[in-house]
Amino acid sequence: MIPREFVVDGQDGIHDPLGMTAGRLEANVHIVTGARTHNQNVLTAVNKAGIAVQELVLEQLAAAEAVLTQDEREMGVLLMDIGAGTTDYAVFLEGNVVHTNVLPVGAGHFTSDISVVLRTPMEDAERIKKRYGCALGSLVTEDDPIEVPTVGGRAPKILSKHELTNILEPRAAEIAKLVYRDIEKVGLDKEIRSGVVVVGGGAEMDGMVEMVEQVFDQQARKGVPRGLSGLSDTVAGPEWAAAAGLLLWGFRDRTKVRKRPRRGFARIADSFKSLFTQT
Repeated sequence: MIPREFVVDGQDGIHDPLGMTAGRLEANVHIVTGARTHNQNVLTAVNKAGIAVQELVLEQLAAAEAVLTQDEREMGVLLMDIGAGTTDYAVFLEGNVVHTNVLPVGAGHFTSDISVVLRTPMEDAERIKKRYGCALGSLVTEDDPIEVPTVGGRAPKILSKHELTNILEPRAAEIAKLVYRDIEKVGLDKEIRSGVVVVGGGAEMDGMVEMVEQVFDQQARKGVPRGLSGLSDTVAGPEWAAAAGLLLWGFRDRTKVRKRPRRGFARIADSFKSLFTQT
């Protein structure tokens, strides 16, 4: 459960009711559901890696912690995390989460499309995607030949970048359109005034941000983690948004604990926050 706002004695729009006196307290919350078995499998895997899990964090919230500004959250923004197997997204409005969803299609489908169409091994398809992939044909300027290995020891194929883009562009458009239709269905397509922020491995592909701009008719940008030092250059890519966000989330939560004791509604708020701690 993610709190959106509190209502104190009929007065709405209150984000932090701590310290107020009231006879009646209500809360508007956004509820996210998930498969219990899936969550348990993730917990088991992390625990076996030697890391103790204190709580769970919704991936969209973690990524947002690293890449979104407060102004974007207030004005209305869509965060799209194009991962390997899924595309997770969330809409933020007036500083709060108002919609979340997960699509069972992601950057890994670009790789499988290349593998199936060109009949090349998945490893080679992934390499070709990362090196030559583009999600929008109008952005392809050069047309250098691409050598594509084939299965069974046959001679490699020669492919142009335009031909490769013709394989990738329909999938990129599909992902963007599926997200847009869902946002439109819930009536939030006009509320994302700050545009779209794209993160995850899929955001690294040339033309993906431009494809999102085209479908949504909104400005879009690639989300890069902010607020980190030390190895910040190493994680300065959209694929690190969720991981960097978990670190920032945990740091923020610990800072709040040090500042004041947690009690009352603060304990309730704690149930919405989580972090990974190294044992």
